Amino acid sequence: MAPASLRNPICHGCGRVISGTSGMGGRVTPSGVPQQHSSRVQYGLSPKARAQQAHLKRKKKKTGKQFKNLVLVIVIAFVFLFTPAQEHVNKQLSIWLGEFWKSIGPAHEYPVGTEYTLQRTVEIENFDSGERQFLYRLPIPIQRTNRGVDDTTFDRNGNLDMASDVQWVKSMKVGSSFSHIDVPVDTVEYLEESSAISLGDGFSSVHWPSLGSSEDRCEFTRCLIWKGDIPATSIAILTITYDIESYSYAWNRGDTIS
Repeated sequence: MAPASLRNPICHGCGRVISGTSGMGGRVTPSGVPQQHSSRVQYGLSPKARAQQAHLKRKKKKTGKQFKNLVLVIVIAFVFLFTPAQEHVNKQLSIWLGEFWKSIGPAHEYPVGTEYTLQRTVEIENFDSGERQFLYRLPIPIQRTNRGVDDTTFDRNGNLDMASDVQWVKSMKVGSSFSHIDVPVDTVEYLEESSAISLGDGFSSVHWPSLGSSEDRCEFTRCLIWKGDIPATSIAILTITYDIESYSYAWNRGDTIS
């Protein structure tokens, strides 16, 4: 019997396969070429065992969730059965809701009362080659009340209820480069043109005449009149400064600003 090659599992003498089904590969594989043997082996649980394991996990998760729900029900029952705990939770809930609405709701916090200074500047320019005359009217502020500008609110059997101030213009001053002339705002006073006060710029003055319909007076409310003759290529400047005290509501007014 002819010996068989170590590379080929076929007997050269009889032609029989001497290594089972692997001999088929030897019949079609050239001599001298190494053969590739593939074998796949799977390890682990069978599909049935994996399904049982997944079922146990779901059951365990469901049991844990039910336990958490039971604990939550017990806590809620405890809160509503015992008054001290209920008060504490209600207080904390109120704080949380307050913070929540502050974060999402549009809001603006106004001060109860405030005190400030307002400064305004008016400039009139003359770019001509000659002198130009001008006249400018500036309203004198009216004190604001909770009835607009009225001093009273209601009439009860002939007795008038006085209105409360919500904005009080404490002072008004005017000047050219700086404000130095006091204009009466708390009392109704008039200063006619014959007694006009010079601004110190050399060509303009101010006065606050009595009411009237003529050009050099104010018809409906008190006003300050600034007039003069601006030299060529010059600028006339009026600086006005107001000291104001105001309140959010009439009932918030007190002796001090908070």
